[in-house]
Amino acid sequence: MLNFLKKFIKKHFVNFTFFYGYLRHRIFIAIGLNILVGVLDGFGLAMLLPLLQLVSDEQQSNSHSLGKLSFLVDSFISSGVPFTIYSVLFLFALLFILKGLVKFISLNYLVIIRQFFIKKLRLSQLSNFNKISYKHYVTSDAGQIQNTITTETEKVQQSSFSFFKTFESVVLVMVYMGFALIVDWQFAIMVAIGGGATNFLYKAAYRKTEGSSIALTKESHVLHGLILQYISH
Repeated sequence: MLNFLKKFIKKHFVNFTFFYGYLRHRIFIAIGLNILVGVLDGFGLAMLLPLLQLVSDEQQSNSHSLGKLSFLVDSFISSGVPFTIYSVLFLFALLFILKGLVKFISLNYLVIIRQFFIKKLRLSQLSNFNKISYKHYVTSDAGQIQNTITTETEKVQQSSFSFFKTFESVVLVMVYMGFALIVDWQFAIMVAIGGGATNFLYKAAYRKTEGSSIALTKESHVLHGLILQYISH
């Protein structure tokens, strides 16, 4: 079962497998921080509804509008704190302050692991380059070697930023969908179906972009080779 899961992840989550090979447990810490940000954000948005009701009705709001998330209001009332616009506004502000703090920690940690990633990537490239045979070296394309160590490595670093931003968005969507399922599961399923349908369009665009990226890399190899030949001769 474990081997099947590993093969499934390597086949369908190629980018995750690549970054996990360099970052290991650090990638799960980043995911955990993103989940915490999403949960705090979801709780804050959930408290927005009773706050708006208190402002519009000028009466104490009830917890039925939150569906199964009504435990937020119920626990607030059972604690003995008056459920007024000021107390709800204070809790609302507190949740988003905590979210901002966790978000800051998450962004700071992403900077740390990106620095760790690019350093490890460059060192591993140089280490592997030292291991190639002389015959392979003299028959290799100098432009490809130059472009891989410089330009392509920089692109991989940029892709790591895009990967983590995308992963953060995926985590937030999953958290929001979880809250939506708790509040109104029928509406949440409709939204999920619509999002899944657009994913097919995204896959087609991704395949087109991937092909263009490979072609661009090959052209960059040729360009660096020509530049090296021009300088040498």
